[in-house]
Amino acid sequence: LWAFFDEQNQALMRFEIARRKEGVTGAFEVSIVQPDDTSIACLFSHTPLLDRNGHISGSFSMVTDIRERREREHHQALLTRLRQSVWQLDSTSGVVDLLRPLRNLLEDSAVPFRVFGVNIIESAEDVRVRAYTTGEAEFSSILLAPVHGSKVIEFWQQGEIVNRTDLHNDDSMSELQTWDGA
Repeated sequence: LWAFFDEQNQALMRFEIARRKEGVTGAFEVSIVQPDDTSIACLFSHTPLLDRNGHISGSFSMVTDIRERREREHHQALLTRLRQSVWQLDSTSGVVDLLRPLRNLLEDSAVPFRVFGVNIIESAEDVRVRAYTTGEAEFSSILLAPVHGSKVIEFWQQGEIVNRTDLHNDDSMSELQTWDGA
């Protein structure tokens, strides 16, 4: 039994087993260590079993895998942090003030990314579009060349949301050929 738990969870299990011997019913969360050293978050629910004389004769336990619940809670906490960051924005906030919490959300969610960003249309008439990007380094912004800015304006005018996860492997709009150094 003890091989399934690290030291901290063994101590918790011993404490909870002692409580069952005292007749206490309860539930607690513990992590079970798998042979590959990954852990499974579980909820243990225990109820002491009594004999005819009311003495404790054993315990009934139910173990529930709560990994999905923990994952939902983690994502909800990340979204709450993002909402709070967005709610703190005001008229003096810049694009980077929005991108920073988005980058933190991606990093904390373990979503792999090399770079992400947003394009801001400063003038559709003059085809002036500024791209704000970030990767692991700080944020940068560049004024897009008109050939690229016109694509962004075209997407915007058509109401398209365009997410390109990997432009080097999926260039359905033949954009790479117009990018210097891509």
